[in-house]
Amino acid sequence: MIVSVVIILLLVLCIYLLLVRPERKLRKDNAVMLNSVERGTIVYTVDGVRGQVESLKGNQVLLNCFPDQIPICFYLEAVAEIEDYDKKAAKQKMKQKIGRKRKR
Repeated sequence: MIVSVVIILLLVLCIYLLLVRPERKLRKDNAVMLNSVERGTIVYTVDGVRGQVESLKGNQVLLNCFPDQIPICFYLEAVAEIEDYDKKAAKQKMKQKIGRKRKR
């Protein structure tokens, strides 16, 4: 009886360490990256579109796509990558935003 409980607990621990924890880290890193998007940033979308952020309204991004500067509207979640992304600066910016919200 005790052996089967220990085996089940080990399986749950393995599932947590191999599936849940890495997924949580990826979501957190992605949230930090999306939070650092601002006007003038060059981004790549999940569709492979490369463009410069013209404006941000809520969770929508207006991109001027290269090379013809055609404006296209995307959801912020469609941003897959930021060109010249600095992870440390993005984390610092996220902490500042959280601090401002808590003071209100």
